[in-house]
Amino acid sequence: SEFLQSEEFPDRLRNFINSWLGEPWRDTRVEVKGQELLAQEGDYHLGEVPAEAHFLTAAVDVQLDHFWWEVVAWGVGASSWIVDFGRAESWENLEDIIVNRQYPVKGGGLKQVRLCGVDSGYRADEVYQWCTAHSDVAKPVKGASQSLGGRFYSVSSLDKEGWAGLKLLITDTDYWKDYVFGRLRRTPGSPGAMHVPQNCPEYWAAHMTSEQKTVERNRKTGKEREVWVKISQHAPNHLLDCLVYSTLMAELCGVRYLSDVQEQHRQQEVEPERPTGSWLGHRKSWLRR
Repeated sequence: SEFLQSEEFPDRLRNFINSWLGEPWRDTRVEVKGQELLAQEGDYHLGEVPAEAHFLTAAVDVQLDHFWWEVVAWGVGASSWIVDFGRAESWENLEDIIVNRQYPVKGGGLKQVRLCGVDSGYRADEVYQWCTAHSDVAKPVKGASQSLGGRFYSVSSLDKEGWAGLKLLITDTDYWKDYVFGRLRRTPGSPGAMHVPQNCPEYWAAHMTSEQKTVERNRKTGKEREVWVKISQHAPNHLLDCLVYSTLMAELCGVRYLSDVQEQHRQQEVEPERPTGSWLGHRKSWLRR
C-alpha cells in the first residue's frame, strides 16, 4: 500500500526505499542507448584516421587472460573519432597494435599512437614492466577508489613498489564518463563531437551501454552522490573503460590547446617514425611524438 501511494512521486518513493525498506536510494538519471551511439557516424571507416585528426591516443583494459584495446583520434576543439578497437591475446599482440601499427589517414599519410593508458587493476607487475619497456608511449592507469578532491586525475610514484621512476595515473572515472557521454550527445560534425566509424560493430555499443548513472545515498551520513554503475554484473564494459582512459591520455597530450592555427600547419608536419623491435628498444619521450 505504501509503495503504491509513493511510486508516482519521486520524493515519496525515495522515503519508501530509505525508510520502509532500509535500502540506499538509486534513481536512474542517465541511461545510454546503443542505437543513439551508433548514429554518431562520421565520414570514415573502421581502422581509418579522419583527415582532421592531429594525433591518436589508445587504452588497454587488462583482463586475467586477455586484453581489450581501443584507439581514438583527436582534433581541434577536442573533436574525436573512434578509430579501431578489439581484443588481444598477448602482450606481443598489443605491441604490434599499440606500439608498431601505423593507421592510414584518410586522404594520405600514416599516424601512430602518441600515448596509451594501460589499466593496472589486474596483473599490475606485468603492466608496469610493459609500460617501462614502452615508456615513450605507455602509461599505467587506475580508477580512483575514493574522491580525488575535485581533481580529474592524480599522479602517484611507484618507487616503493620497486619501479623507480614509473608514475601511476589515478583517474576519476565518473568524471571522464560524464565527459565521454556529453561528447557523444553532440551532433556529428559539430565542434567537440565524438564520432564512430561507419557500420560500427554493434558489440562496441554493447560495451558502451553497459553502465548507467545513478544517485546513491550513504546510509550513515545521508549524503548523496552520482555514480556510474554496471546495469548487470555480466555486462561487458571493457571498451567503455578504454575510452575513458584514452580520453585522459588526450588531456595529457594537450588536446584542449589545439587551435585553428595549428590546424593550418598540421598538413606540413611529418609524423615521426617509431622504431620497431623488442620491448626494450623504445625510449623517446612521448612529448616529442
